[in-house]
This record gives sequence, C-alpha cells and structure tokens, in this order.
Amino acid sequence: MPRHIVCLTFDFDTQSGFIARGMTTPTPLSRGEFGAMASGRILKFLKDRNIKATWFVPGFTIESWPKESAAVAEAGHEIGHHSWAHIPPANQTRDEEEADLIRANENIRSLTGHTARGYRSPSWDLSEHTIDLLIKHGFVYDTSLMGADYIPYRARRGDVAELGRPFRFGEPTNLIEMPISWSLDDYPHFEFVRTPQTVLASMQPPRAVMQSWYDEFLYMRRTVDWGVLTLTMHPFVIGRGQRMAALEWLVDKMEADGAVFVEEVDEVPEGSLLVFSAHGVSPAVRDQAKERSLHTIDATCPLVTKVHREAVRFAKNDYEILLIGHVGHEEVEGTFGEAPEHIQIVNSPE
Repeated sequence: MPRHIVCLTFDFDTQSGFIARGMTTPTPLSRGEFGAMASGRILKFLKDRNIKATWFVPGFTIESWPKESAAVAEAGHEIGHHSWAHIPPANQTRDEEEADLIRANENIRSLTGHTARGYRSPSWDLSEHTIDLLIKHGFVYDTSLMGADYIPYRARRGDVAELGRPFRFGEPTNLIEMPISWSLDDYPHFEFVRTPQTVLASMQPPRAVMQSWYDEFLYMRRTVDWGVLTLTMHPFVIGRGQRMAALEWLVDKMEADGAVFVEEVDEVPEGSLLVFSAHGVSPAVRDQAKERSLHTIDATCPLVTKVHREAVRFAKNDYEILLIGHVGHEEVEGTFGEAPEHIQIVNSPE
C-alpha cells in the first residue's frame, strides 16, 4: 500500500497580495490578473491527471473573480481559507484578524455551501491569536508553520519567546498542522519584485526547481515509512508556460515513482494518521478507518457532536427526522449517517 502522499496546493491570490503591499499601479495588478487567466489551464492539468488539489482562495478573489472561483469549486477541489485581503495576521489586531477571518469564511460558504476546514495565512506569518481563532471558528487544520517537513503535528498555542531566556513551549491543540516550507513554494524561486526598499530577482529555471522538489520527494520516500509533502503554488506564478511544462514533468515523474494524491478514506495508507473533520463524519467512516488500522484524531465540533446525539436519540424513539441541507455537505452526510433509516434530507423548509 502506498505511503508517500503529495499535496498540490494553490494560493489563488489574483491581485490581493499586490494590493496588500501597496503595489496598485497597473503593471503589478496585471500580474495578479494573469493568475485568474492561468487558473483555467491549471484546472485542466489537474483534470487530465484526475488529481484533486486544495486551493486557498482569499475572499477578495471570490468576490472579484466569481466565475473563476466557482470553476475551482465545481471541479471538486477543496477551497481553503486564505484571509480576505491577504494581510498577514501578524500585522493585525485580534479584532481585525477575526473580522477578516469571518468575512472570508462567509465568502467560502457562499461559494461551497460550508465554511473552510483548512487555513493558510498570507505570507505565512501567524499572530499570537491565530491558533485560538482557528479553533474557535471550527477549523480542522492549518498549513502555515514549518516545525516539521513530512509528518503533520498538533499546532501549539501559548509559546513564549523572550530574548535571553529559554523557549517555553505552549500547549498542543487539536488543530492539525500540515507543515510547509519556503523552499517548496514557487514564489521565492520564480518571481521578480522591485520596491523602493528591496529587489527580489529569483527567476530560477523551472526544471531546476522541479528537480529540487522531486529530490525532496525521493528523500521523503527513503527516510520515512509514510509522509505528506506539501507543495505551494500560485496561479500567477506557476501558470506561465515553461513552469507548467516543468510541473507536468514533476507530477508525472512523482506519480510514476509511487506518489499518491489522496481523495478518499480508502486511499489513505494503512497505519496513517486520519483527522475527522470538525464538520463531523458518519459512523461508516469511523468503521472504515478502524478496519484500515488508521490512527485517528477526532476534531469534530462539540455542537456537531450534540446534533449527532440528538439525531440518534430521536431515531431510537422512532421519529422521522427532516434534515435541512445539501447532499454531499460534510455536516449533512455525517448527521445522516447516524440514522439513515429515520432521516430525510431536504434542501429548504419549503
């Protein structure tokens, strides 16, 4: 059974990152606009290879590019949270950060029918409040930290770092951290940025970068029994022709060498770590995980657990339950699975 997983992730920023940095003249904005155009070729690339990816989409992009954002969701890719305005949380007050978090989550709800399970901070710079806010708002995982490479771990809150004193570790939480690295991000390898203060002039050859990412995969395969390699890309960066050609080479080569792109529970390697979503799962999913000897973390929201228990209680008393929601939504599927013979799903009260 394959044990080496590759996650393809795309930060669908369009113009948001440029605006957040004050780069609002026509040419920088046009670079972000190219990302909207390039999203179509990336979706085709993924469809041709039958790969599902995670797209971290700012609320700005959902509102500014509704057609392109809808195309991502309609193709079956996960929509992750990437703020509304692409402002790093470390530059915001707690109230500002939470307002931005809520605003973008409402955009995601309008696009997909539910809020996001995963979060990626703009510029990978969390604030001291971010972990608490993600837990408060029901997120299952974050992918903004670099404390590991191939093995997910529990994000901590309450770390204390003071000059001249030993580091004090905070408490682990149920929020799962999917580690990332700047070396596995396309932006620092390929982009050219000039500001009055600095110049980023990378412009590396695409095949050389993809070879380094392939070497990272080979090292993971050689050194761990199972692991997850997360690659971070931006449509306005990776979407250029020569880079797309190199990405196609990389994905085809990794797949030929045993990489798997996981979509369903039955594809998770036996003995791996499986996180039950905050939206809840049905008993059938739990049974399936047990049969496959998966190590599990139950991140189900307490309110969802309460709904599940009430559904079971009413079903035991032979009630017929009308569940208002959409077929396929995680919370609906999880609740329905608790008592399928007594629950009927309807789209609206009408």
